[in-house]
Amino acid sequence: HYDMLTSTGNGMFSPFIAPGYSWIKYTRIKVKNHPPYDTQTSAVSMNIGMCYTIMMDEWVGAGFIIGFNMVDHVFRPENVSLDEWGIEYEPNDTKGSFKNIFFGFNLYFDLARKPETAD
Repeated sequence: HYDMLTSTGNGMFSPFIAPGYSWIKYTRIKVKNHPPYDTQTSAVSMNIGMCYTIMMDEWVGAGFIIGFNMVDHVFRPENVSLDEWGIEYEPNDTKGSFKNIFFGFNLYFDLARKPETAD
């Protein structure tokens, strides 16, 4: 991410791109006839978003975050025994990867050492 102070110095924009690696584990699976085939998997993920922080002083701030998340994992109902419950899935339901929009609040603490002032 890259932090950009506003012209007044009272706010800070922080756009970010965060690639990652995700571990996915399905839990609390209730089966009828056969055990699940694959309850764990891994995938590549990518987060893109922006933070806006209202600065209380030059070291502390609070604000909000919004972004978009993509995980390269395709859901397969038969892997976690959902096919035995009689739910009909359209072919388009199992194509593509997980995608979602996220938002929340953030706190900002600058842990850099404050410069010594000469008195």
